[in-house]
Amino acid sequence: MPQIQELLQQRDWLLADGATGTNYFDMGLQAGDAPELWNTDHVDRVADLHRRFISAGADIVLTNTFGGTRYRLQLHGAQDRVTELNDAAAAIAREEADRADHPVVVAGSIGPTGEIMLSMCFGWRRCPPKRKCVPPDRPQQRRDFRL
Repeated sequence: MPQIQELLQQRDWLLADGATGTNYFDMGLQAGDAPELWNTDHVDRVADLHRRFISAGADIVLTNTFGGTRYRLQLHGAQDRVTELNDAAAAIAREEADRADHPVVVAGSIGPTGEIMLSMCFGWRRCPPKRKCVPPDRPQQRRDFRL
């Protein structure tokens, strides 16, 4: 398996894939569907897109895992399939990269969860010195959390 550092010793730039979602729509993905489900339902399509990127000269292909978090997959009733779908995506990409006539790096794609996250200050006691933070369970009470 090639390493990015090794490839960058050969030249100053690397070409990555792109517009994966747009390509999946062209291949039949419907608006609102989770592309990650294709990792088991349409393996041939996911593999084909990787092959096309590689044949176009991609040095890096991203796994079909942009929305592969429990939060995103929950929207499709697939929150219990996170590991299965992400493992399948990595295996598909790795298999196509290994078939390539040039070294290809497989990189994991991680998108936003869509969830609102609490600030690191709230309740974690990681506020900068002398910064006033409000614990989430006691919003009416202000405290000075110190590192």
